[in-house]
Amino acid sequence: MLFVLVSLKGQTQPLPLSPSSEVSLITCSPGDEIYAIYGHSAIRVKDDVQRMDVVFNYGVFDFNAPHFIYRFCKGQTDYMLSVCDFPSFAEYYKEEGRSVYEQVLNLTPEERQRLFAALLENYKIENRIYRYNFFFNNCSTKVRDMVVNNVSGKVSFLPESLAPRSFRQLLKLYMGGCRWVELGINMIVGSPADEVASANEEMFLPEFMMSHFSFASINVAGISKPLVSQTNVIYQAPARPPYYLSILNPFLVFLLVFISVLTLTIIELRGKKNFAWLDPTVYGLVGLAGLIILWITCCSEHPAVRPNLNLIWALPLHFFFAIAWFFKKIRGVLNWYHLFTSILLILFILSSYFLPQSFDCVVYLFVLILLSRSLRHVFQFIKERRIASVGNI
Repeated sequence: MLFVLVSLKGQTQPLPLSPSSEVSLITCSPGDEIYAIYGHSAIRVKDDVQRMDVVFNYGVFDFNAPHFIYRFCKGQTDYMLSVCDFPSFAEYYKEEGRSVYEQVLNLTPEERQRLFAALLENYKIENRIYRYNFFFNNCSTKVRDMVVNNVSGKVSFLPESLAPRSFRQLLKLYMGGCRWVELGINMIVGSPADEVASANEEMFLPEFMMSHFSFASINVAGISKPLVSQTNVIYQAPARPPYYLSILNPFLVFLLVFISVLTLTIIELRGKKNFAWLDPTVYGLVGLAGLIILWITCCSEHPAVRPNLNLIWALPLHFFFAIAWFFKKIRGVLNWYHLFTSILLILFILSSYFLPQSFDCVVYLFVLILLSRSLRHVFQFIKERRIASVGNI
């Protein structure tokens, strides 16, 4: 096996596959790490005559590469195709507690050879690196495209999804206990993620692609045959324990934050105390979130981040308002900004259902936290004007 792997890296012509060779789609179930929660896909080429059993894996990246997080947010992450022996590949996922499924593709010897040659061409140093795109060019879509582009006829998938969902809804299926990750994704992914994914588009998720492959067919000169000839369970992982709501769930955390801010606001309105740090903290953090969302919206190459209607409530201008609030001489003028913020947030709450983007439930807690502070100053402003008008009579 070691000899085969070394030879694959240096040869210019692919090994001739025997008639008994097999090419399979390998699907691995989701894992616990952030990069693994959606599962994984790969291509297996097995030939006992050639003593070869290897996996072509499009999901390799270097997390330690310079500025990885920055480049990922900007949509400039490069993944690469790697090759390893299948027993080691399967053992890794077994140790991770992740199921491994195999769908043997119903290909002719010529099609298997053509696909194998295309994979080796892709594995050349000058070809193996590709620009990763989560929805449209990832470890699953690369596998699908390699299969579709190297059969003699046409691969026909289901024309419509069995259960149409938006991209955002598809992602939510895999979040489980990763609510903080889900919140972050919902904040930075814009309205395009609420478009319904087509049957072809939802194959960016490995398990969905496995399902579509099971229903797919190859059509050659009017003759149709199943794309998959056999399905094998390489390893069936034990059932994962059910997810239980944690006290660190973002909804519970920010519900407590909202209750705390509302309590302090009521204390202020009753004239018992003034918390000078509260406004710049709330406005500043919301504005900072807005600046991050704005940067991703304007600078990222990810196609689903713009437009992002979270910028309605997470207005970047809030950050600069928080800085200006430290200057007491201009607070009288800045009170009008509280009025503007209150109107904007109320309109957002009333219209959010009709907007072409769905919002995480935690977002409404963010809005209520900020609204409690802006309305506090609107009420105080109205109260002071009434007192002033009575004094002038």
